[in-house]
Amino acid sequence: MSLIFENISFRYRDDFSVKELIFSNFSLNIHTREKVGIFGKTGSGKSTLIKLLTGEEKLQKGKILFQNHDIKRMKNMFENIAILFQKPEKQFVFPKIKDEIEFISERRKDDIQTRIYELADKFNFMLKSYLSRNIYSISSGELKLLQVILVLSINRPYLILDDPFLFLDEDKSKIFKELLANFRNKTILILARNKSNFEGIIDREIILNNR
Repeated sequence: MSLIFENISFRYRDDFSVKELIFSNFSLNIHTREKVGIFGKTGSGKSTLIKLLTGEEKLQKGKILFQNHDIKRMKNMFENIAILFQKPEKQFVFPKIKDEIEFISERRKDDIQTRIYELADKFNFMLKSYLSRNIYSISSGELKLLQVILVLSINRPYLILDDPFLFLDEDKSKIFKELLANFRNKTILILARNKSNFEGIIDREIILNNR
């Protein structure tokens, strides 16, 4: 289940100017069950890769292939991919936590709620006490942890994690690292600024130097 960025080029544009080139003939092949880290400073293009993958931004050149199919022609790609966005608010459909969990559960045929609560227990997160809360009423760390739990609970074979430890405290980050290190059958792409947090997790690193 490979993901391939094939000779992609992209620059941001607006109504007034053409901005600096982000990618020029950039290629990357992520193999099945490989854990790859992409690292670079803010503005180097890490989150842009996710925007291109989801279709939020459009490629100006090149192709993105998933399982050897051009993603522009795929309708069900995200049945196999779970994405942890950098900003937790972007992950949620509903403001109420209970509604979000019910929404995810209704879309899945398996017992996803069991996994949600099992993961909450692993992180020592008292999820039941948060069900009636609004996502905007809890701290950034709590919201990030809830985001992590929900993304992992979907149990997709392909994980894309944008700055996964952002807002998490040391204890929660340690638990998350242990989970990632023990995922043997998942393909994982991690995007972050600092590679030192991911020693022992990734198989290969890519450094973006286009800034």
